Amino acid sequence: MKIEEAIDDHSPTDLCASGRGRIDHDIRGAGAALALAARRRDWDGQHARAPDLAALRNLSCRSQGEVLRALPLTLQHNAAIAVRRAAAGKISAYGRNRRSAVLLDAKSYLGRGSPMQPGQVVTAADIGAMLKAQALEKRGLIPGDVLYIYTGWGDHWKDPDVEKFYYTKGPGLAYDAARYIAEKQVVLLALDNPFTDPVAEGFLQGKAAPPAGAPEGLPFAIHHTNLAEAGIYQIQNANLGALARDKVWVSCTIILPLRAQGNSGSPVRPVAIGAPVQ
Repeated sequence: MKIEEAIDDHSPTDLCASGRGRIDHDIRGAGAALALAARRRDWDGQHARAPDLAALRNLSCRSQGEVLRALPLTLQHNAAIAVRRAAAGKISAYGRNRRSAVLLDAKSYLGRGSPMQPGQVVTAADIGAMLKAQALEKRGLIPGDVLYIYTGWGDHWKDPDVEKFYYTKGPGLAYDAARYIAEKQVVLLALDNPFTDPVAEGFLQGKAAPPAGAPEGLPFAIHHTNLAEAGIYQIQNANLGALARDKVWVSCTIILPLRAQGNSGSPVRPVAIGAPVQ
């Protein structure tokens, strides 16, 4: 389904940047807003406001103030998306780089409000339990979904990491959960941790055992399973705190990579547009 066919709601939307790069809070949503606004304009020929589009069309020639003033109007008037339909599982993919996404709050469910611990895992059973706890059991995970898992480890992120804490350990996905999301045909997995795999205290120094349940000889089994077997993209260091606080469990996600070819990876700016749970 094309995104313009999914637009059926003019209620306010919530724009949350769900990725972290060198610039943590900026106008990352502007490109996405322009793309959605342009699609809305092309769809019915009347909803795109010329001043809004002019401010967004060429960001390099526009001041940040112009873009920020135009963004709310453009988003609310031209880019209200079908969050309800995504929540109902009626939309699995908006396009090549626009997907329906589910956010699971493992910090609340497994950490009881505190960040998960180094080496702690999110299992397949945990995923099912969190879907139920967040009233997403009926929707579940559908083919083409992006899966965000907020562990709370991202709360420790600092730049620069002078304490040598964040990048030395962290919670992650259990092996059975990796098999589970592969069966569900998830296309991208993003956690707020540096590894995706669980890394216990001392594991990188050879002082701790591999995660329980991991196949022998595959200490980073989640990487192997996702990338080499299932074809699931991975994002590390995802900035998911704002989405979790607002309880934006389902969203339209747009992944904005560098314009490069032949790379094995890229810094990205994921943008999630969705409605907070009331």
